[in-house]
Formats: sequence, C-alpha cells, structure tokens
Amino acid sequence: RMALPRGTSRLGEFPHLLDIINIFLACAVLLCLAIPAVVPPGTIIVYLICLLSLLISMLYCGIVIWELDTPSFHLCGLKLPIIVFGSSLFMAIMYFITIWLSLSGIIESGNAAFWVAIFLCIGATAIQGVKFAAHFRQWQADSRQAGFDFPNSNYGSS
Repeated sequence: RMALPRGTSRLGEFPHLLDIINIFLACAVLLCLAIPAVVPPGTIIVYLICLLSLLISMLYCGIVIWELDTPSFHLCGLKLPIIVFGSSLFMAIMYFITIWLSLSGIIESGNAAFWVAIFLCIGATAIQGVKFAAHFRQWQADSRQAGFDFPNSNYGSS
C-alpha cells in the first residue's frame, strides 16, 4: 500500500482548508457556466479566471502536501506567504470581476445558472479575502520573529 504524504492532514487546517473550498467553488462556477445554451461574450474571461484559480489552489495544496512551505522556501526571491497573499488579493479582484461578468450574462441570456455562478463567485471572493488576511498576518508574524519591526500607528509623534 502506498502511504499518503504527511502534509495531507494539514489540508484540513484553517488557512489551507480555504484552498480546498476554493477548488470546489471554482469547479462549481465552471459547471454553472456550462449549463446555458446561449453563452455571452464575457463568459470566456470567467472561465479563464476560474481555471487560473484552480491552478493556483492546486499548486498551493501540492506545496502544503509535500511540506515545502517552510520558512526557508523561496520562489524567485519571495517567501511563500508573500506569494500566497499576493495571489489571493489578485484572485479576489478577479473573482469580483467575474461577479459583474456573470451579471451581464443574466442580462444577456436570462439563464438562472448565472445567478448561481454569481453567488458562488461572491463566496470565492470572500474566501480569497480571508485567505489574504490569514497569510498577511502570517507574513507579519514571520517578519516580526525575524527581527523586522513594523511601524506603529503613532509614527511621527513625539
């Protein structure tokens, strides 16, 4: 029997669980957009954003499973929390755009599948926002632990 990697149990923990939920939401949006017979012009952008989100989430899940997310892990000179919260912010903005593109799909085709896609995209936007906040706080904690102190709110006062 082949044993699962040790990191698979970590996928059920808080920040990593969001990626699993994101994978399911992106697949559900893709399924919802496959239902209508009339496909509005902006739908291809929604497909591409969902596929990019799937790719990023699966890549991050692979990094967590094989336990590569150590403090010494760098990609192009950037630490992993910076990459993750940057990609989460980018994907939150992209999912926000998909909400409006799906709304235009309702206006043009009148299909109810676009309503479901809108609610799924709202959920995915919220998940990306929470993921951004969690990894940003992790990056701040790692930076403080390394000795870099962030300026506080009373900067410039005497």
